[in-house]
Amino acid sequence: MKRNEYSINPEEFIQFHSEDERELFVEARLGQEAINFLSSPLGQLLQGRAEQDRQAAMEELLEVNPRETSAIENLQNKAHIANQFICWIGEAIQNGHHAEQQLEEMTDEE
Repeated sequence: MKRNEYSINPEEFIQFHSEDERELFVEARLGQEAINFLSSPLGQLLQGRAEQDRQAAMEELLEVNPRETSAIENLQNKAHIANQFICWIGEAIQNGHHAEQQLEEMTDEE
């Protein structure tokens, strides 16, 4: 991805007191970007597709012949991949919230 010459990176203008503070800031920003992504049409589409794929795999698992271990493994993998996408986005959001709280605590201590 090519960076727009007019885009502003807030880190360039912020003087951090420590490397920990900078890392928390980056983590908080990523969490906000994850929220923005899920609010976007693309994010909603991909989340919906992941949930549909997971649900379809789970339904197919109920119907597959228990002796068809290869088919079972494929369906489990399909459900796992879809679930991982949803979990990764959720983790980014949670980590961002946690980082924001830690930054607030650091500010309160000053």
